[in-house]
Amino acid sequence: MSKHLRASGQYPLTARGDINTYAVFAERFTRLIRAEGRVGAVLPTGIATDDTTKDFFAKLMETRSMASFLGMDNEATIYFPGIDHRNKFGLITVGGTKVATPSPIFTFSCSHIEDTRKPERRFTLTDEDIRLLNPNTRTCAVFRTRADAELTKKIYRRVPVLIDEARGRNDWGIRFLTMFHMANDSELFETAPGHALDPLYEAKMMHHFDHRYATYEGATQANVNEGSLPQPSEQQKQDPAFKVLPRYWLPTEAVDERLGVWRRRWLFAFRDIASNVVERTVIFSLLPRIGVGHTAPLMFFADDAQISLIACLLANVNSLTFDYVTRQKVGGTHLTYFILKQLPPLAPSFYTPEQVGFLVPRAIELACTAWDIQAFLDDVWREADEGYRAAIERQWSENREATGGHTYDPPEWYTPPEDRCPLPPFKWDEGRRARLRAELDAYYAKLYGLDERDLRYILDPTDVYGPDFPGETFRVLKEKEIARFGEYRTRRLVLEAWERLHQEGVLK
Repeated sequence: MSKHLRASGQYPLTARGDINTYAVFAERFTRLIRAEGRVGAVLPTGIATDDTTKDFFAKLMETRSMASFLGMDNEATIYFPGIDHRNKFGLITVGGTKVATPSPIFTFSCSHIEDTRKPERRFTLTDEDIRLLNPNTRTCAVFRTRADAELTKKIYRRVPVLIDEARGRNDWGIRFLTMFHMANDSELFETAPGHALDPLYEAKMMHHFDHRYATYEGATQANVNEGSLPQPSEQQKQDPAFKVLPRYWLPTEAVDERLGVWRRRWLFAFRDIASNVVERTVIFSLLPRIGVGHTAPLMFFADDAQISLIACLLANVNSLTFDYVTRQKVGGTHLTYFILKQLPPLAPSFYTPEQVGFLVPRAIELACTAWDIQAFLDDVWREADEGYRAAIERQWSENREATGGHTYDPPEWYTPPEDRCPLPPFKWDEGRRARLRAELDAYYAKLYGLDERDLRYILDPTDVYGPDFPGETFRVLKEKEIARFGEYRTRRLVLEAWERLHQEGVLK
């Protein structure tokens, strides 16, 4: 059947990849419409959002054939009680050539038909909007509300995508690598450390600015099955020689072979497993030069890339604003390459020396808290001029004063390079880290061109539109912080940082 569909010539837009029946029927529907006619169908949401149906959706938008797409979820299980509640669908209406619609109506994640009629849930997207938001795939972003659609378009009008394939633009010179597959490469794995063996990190072992987030030390089989490992204590992280324990080790020569020409002693990784309904969607971290499992893909940069700007990028992709935008793009459970390429981090050319001077010291204090990641601090220091070095020294002094003073002697296993940074790692302090991240969140909101109302909306839409507003951004983060701290701490810290940095003239 697949061979027939491909060879027939009747389905040039949907008979590709792993053919799905619903997509082929959708293309047939559109071919049967007369010029004055319309067709309505109930289809999976993937018809508008998936990579395999991107050409079909792009054609509908380009020809202005799409009249509306009312995206629904199945959480209430009142329309399709026989299928899993996580399966999403949409009511699509397509018109013939004489009933073109320049700005079709969209909704997503509505649980009842009545929700699709609410003005705050309905928004319009033109073909130009689709090209702005997703120029590579020309698929649809998943907006819960009109406010989300308008705010996201505002951000994209200011900041282009990471990699624009149509224009051949890759400002960061980025390439991707999935290093070791946990199943296919398992013959390389050892269950105990040894000579010429490197640890194998997994995505769940890292978090924002934190390559020591979780450890297999003390993990039970239930922890392993659930994918939720024990987390080291703050006291353990205050020891810069502390390392988390992996589950496996593998030959150093295998690591070097996979990394190829990359000679840096650190890696730039992100979690592949992601969702737009959890605490945070995007999680990036620096890692030591080690083996990394496939659920934590790596990003490499051009040889002449400035390390200080890579520190800025790390702060950027871990910011709340960037996370918010990503939530409009991730409809499933994976942060795929085609999604990541169409996200809007600021380009290297965007940054001024003043901005770099503010961002880099804070980013490296958050990231460089251990000897096994000291190589990144060394690289930043090596290329920094006298002014940047003075800023880094001030940041380290502030860290030392705020954390009660500390001096570190390198552990035996650490071999410093000749041109190393004279400063040891920064000391881990939970309260200070929360304030620094809030400052970065406020700063990047301003760099993205947002005002205070936009920032308040990103933190909590009900703060702007009231408790009955149907949208949500970081609801799970809010609930967890209220349970832990008795308040939505991130919101308070970010808004305090926003006001403080404006008063100090840092944000203009």
